[in-house]
Amino acid sequence: FCEFLLPYKSDKECPVSWRSAYSDSITPYVKSFLDTTIKTDSGLIWCKEYFMFDGEKYLILPNDLWQAYSEFTISCHVNPAELRQYARIFDFGFDENYAVYFTPYAWEGSSMFHANLEQSYIVGTEVLALSHFTHMALSWSHDFFHLYIDGTLKKKVKATLDMKRLICNYIGKSQFKEKLLFKGEIKDFRLYSRELNYFEIQS
Repeated sequence: FCEFLLPYKSDKECPVSWRSAYSDSITPYVKSFLDTTIKTDSGLIWCKEYFMFDGEKYLILPNDLWQAYSEFTISCHVNPAELRQYARIFDFGFDENYAVYFTPYAWEGSSMFHANLEQSYIVGTEVLALSHFTHMALSWSHDFFHLYIDGTLKKKVKATLDMKRLICNYIGKSQFKEKLLFKGEIKDFRLYSRELNYFEIQS
């Protein structure tokens, strides 16, 4: 597994950081980068083998994370410790009114992917199991979102997205300050600068 972001230079401190929900202090999370000349044929721009979220901290990614790209895929395995309503696995956006997120528990019997853009696009699927890792993947390309759970395509949604507006990028936290933070485990969290196809998702 790797810990890197492109196109930052290796001599710069990583802007990825932990932040406590109850403090303004920030602790650097990753400090090493690959050189900007290194390319990945897969389109992988960042990955992390394992996170443990205690329900009191979340991860902040750089505000210019998506600025150079025109499509993406987010992929990870999720094991919630608690079903905290609307707690986010990730929430990438501009503010409360412009964001893309996934929550393992939205309402009774359902997890939810929500793209709150110029219009609101909501996709509900089964609640992610406790004490069990479930794979989820979300891609966006050519004005279509594709949501996968455990390798199965659950929904294809047509939606226009301005990726340059995705400047508030969180793992484990919502754009809404009052929402609960995610508590549980996330492993093999990957961000790609392209859409992965069905076979790549399954593998």
